[in-house]
Amino acid sequence: TDLTKHVACPHVTTLDLAALDGDVTGATGPDDALNLVFQKGLDHEHRYLDLLRGEGRTIEDIAALGLDQRAAEAATVDAMRRGVDVIYQATFFDGHWVGYADFLLRVDEPSGLGEWRYDIADTKLARRLKVPALLQMATYAARLETLQGVPPRWLTVVTGDREQHAWRLVDVAPYARRRREELLDAIASPGRTESARVAHCSQCRWRDRCAQEWLERDDLIQVAGMRADHRAALRAAGVETMQALADATEEQLVGVLGSGVRARLLQQARLQVLERATARPHYELVEPPYVRQVDAEGAEVRVPRGLALLPEPDEGDVYLDFEGDPWAEDGAGREYLAGVWTRQGEFVGFWAHDFGQEGRLTRDLVDWLTARWERYPSMHVYHYAPYETTALKRLVGQHATREAELDQLLRHEVFVDLYAVVRQGVRISKGSYSIKKLEEFYWGHVRQAEGDAVADGLSSVLEYEEYLRGLEAGTPDESILDRIRDYNEVDVRSTLALHEWLERLRDELIARGHELTRPCSPEAREVGEAERAEIELTERLVASGHELLAGCVGWHRREQRPEWWDYFRYRYLETDELIEDGAAIGGIAGIEFVERVKRSNVWRYTFPPQECKATVGDYTSDVDTLETVGKVTGLDPEAGWVTVSMLASKQPPVPRGLGGPGPVRDAVLRESIARTGELVLAGGANLATRLLE
Repeated sequence: TDLTKHVACPHVTTLDLAALDGDVTGATGPDDALNLVFQKGLDHEHRYLDLLRGEGRTIEDIAALGLDQRAAEAATVDAMRRGVDVIYQATFFDGHWVGYADFLLRVDEPSGLGEWRYDIADTKLARRLKVPALLQMATYAARLETLQGVPPRWLTVVTGDREQHAWRLVDVAPYARRRREELLDAIASPGRTESARVAHCSQCRWRDRCAQEWLERDDLIQVAGMRADHRAALRAAGVETMQALADATEEQLVGVLGSGVRARLLQQARLQVLERATARPHYELVEPPYVRQVDAEGAEVRVPRGLALLPEPDEGDVYLDFEGDPWAEDGAGREYLAGVWTRQGEFVGFWAHDFGQEGRLTRDLVDWLTARWERYPSMHVYHYAPYETTALKRLVGQHATREAELDQLLRHEVFVDLYAVVRQGVRISKGSYSIKKLEEFYWGHVRQAEGDAVADGLSSVLEYEEYLRGLEAGTPDESILDRIRDYNEVDVRSTLALHEWLERLRDELIARGHELTRPCSPEAREVGEAERAEIELTERLVASGHELLAGCVGWHRREQRPEWWDYFRYRYLETDELIEDGAAIGGIAGIEFVERVKRSNVWRYTFPPQECKATVGDYTSDVDTLETVGKVTGLDPEAGWVTVSMLASKQPPVPRGLGGPGPVRDAVLRESIARTGELVLAGGANLATRLLE
């Protein structure tokens, strides 16, 4: 644990060592959320233990012996020498390092123990394999090798979905060894560290102390939207506090930050310092409301941003908010409430308390939205942040329902993310752009929960988990659902109030002389002829008893929908969000000619170092216009450049980001499956059997 914490944040090691000497205080105990995660993890561990026991394996529980560390390792070694199938909570202690492996699993291969040895397995509630888990097990493995005379071969992580992910120790051991050496160096020769905002903060016992440090030293971390690389660049240039950034000029920061980032962070810091000085919230509009770009033909294009993204309000507009439990379904998560507020003042809630009910929630919600869209053709579904659309995309795929209906809603841009409008169109004097911080601007106060009311999203999850425990025991407390519903209703009403405030800001922008148009949604909403033909063929195949082949018809279209949804989402991301996305290339900073190759020119685009999914040979597109830019011929995301080949007659566009080309064209495959379906219907069951064989 000390090792994984040090890798996450070296400052934790500094504070932990100082606490041992009594030099620092301020550590906090685990909160309700951490306790819940711990209990969920323990439940998952026990389920895996029951699985092993059900397979008839002999099990030795070291923790149940109640021994000290040295004696517990001796008991572990004794169990290993006796060849126990599974050693639970195995203890390793060399007088310096101590660790507790969830499971040692016997393997029938020779070692110093005899004709068997042991591999390591750990349970982790997450559905995705994470580096700290491998780091822990590789450290156990170093001691296990000493005890059994040979190294374990496999490190297995049993994730929350009970899948077993095996990694070879030889692939992990060198990394783990370097990290252990770094921790030992930090202990032997402590260096200067300081608190920084990292992913580990949410589970760290020093988080409150660090937050206070940021206030006391007026750290740049407090500036909303401040990334770690931005902070490092500013500090290297001598700008170390929020006040210093607020006092700086754009000229002083030329060469330190890119022009767009520079302007945004200066404005943000000034507003936050202004609220600190006046004790009143402030906002400023972002101008202009369009980004000017050059398309492939060299023509100037105005790409709407911020307040220019607001469609015309309609009486059919609704406001959507999900309440989700990330720990339900053994870590898979569950959307347990989808709340909708209408302009007519009606709240509609859709509940789910198990996997099947979540599928019903998905069907009922999409059907309700589709029916309302038919009644109000100009309506939109407003939400705050991408969570709602992301959840819906996942739900329709996970439950294999209403994919075509959701696709129609997405294609016709019925969903509107007000978070994108706010981030691109308004600067507020808050260190966070959460909707609760924005409420002070349109409701005049920050929302405070009273009595036993649900206070925030995390409280909603904790309350819901309490409801589930009662439901499992046969004594559910329905008042808990009432409190969660009330909290969700306030959220969706707040989203409506935010929308109305943004409309007023839009009017304010127009009053300043800006001409704003409304975004135009696609007119047609009919299912295309090809898709309609697939639906009709599917129905005929099902009616004829060919369900398997019916499932193949339209399969490629269904599989591609999430890719298309991802392809179109980039245009709604801020440039900083594109940079952090890990798929697209964001923040294009410059372009220069490289060479002429036959009838093509190769251009080099530069950008901030970042992760991306582009590979040489891929075609890339403008994230805003979606026009193809060219073919990637070279790429170094760490150095921050990509070379793109395009026709010499083409004027190179200068986009803010580069995305992928969209899904692979598969019309030929779809047509082939459709022909097969028609042949089966024409030739009968015997032909169907031969084709499927």
